[in-house]
Amino acid sequence: QEADLKIKFQAKDHGDGYPFDGPGSTLAHAFYPTAGDIHFDDDDDFTDEYKDDDQLYTLRLVAAHEIGHALGLSHSFEQGSLMYPMYQQFNSTYELSSDDQEGIQTLYGKPEIKSTPPEQPKTTLSSSSFITSTYSS
Repeated sequence: QEADLKIKFQAKDHGDGYPFDGPGSTLAHAFYPTAGDIHFDDDDDFTDEYKDDDQLYTLRLVAAHEIGHALGLSHSFEQGSLMYPMYQQFNSTYELSSDDQEGIQTLYGKPEIKSTPPEQPKTTLSSSSFITSTYSS
């Protein structure tokens, strides 16, 4: 079975009609569903840390933005949105903006929130004549 999303690191002209420009400017690009390909510019420097550095780009942030495109989201013009067209540095506790959340919910629907009643203990009598309660997990 073929993967829904294919992620590649490539440089310059890599055969998809959208060549990379080298360091800076275009960091990555993705294709809308159903293609789902995500390409990162191999000439750019990515890190797994959240740093305020003009030459390093946090891979998780760029990947999350491009995955948004692969899921069908277009750019947002709300600064602070993950789908904003220009790279922005966020901290490690970043949460999706309301614009990002509304965009994905427009495409895929709101999550169904199921309430589950609190678990009730099971009470049993043992042979030594005291009551035990256990919770099943």
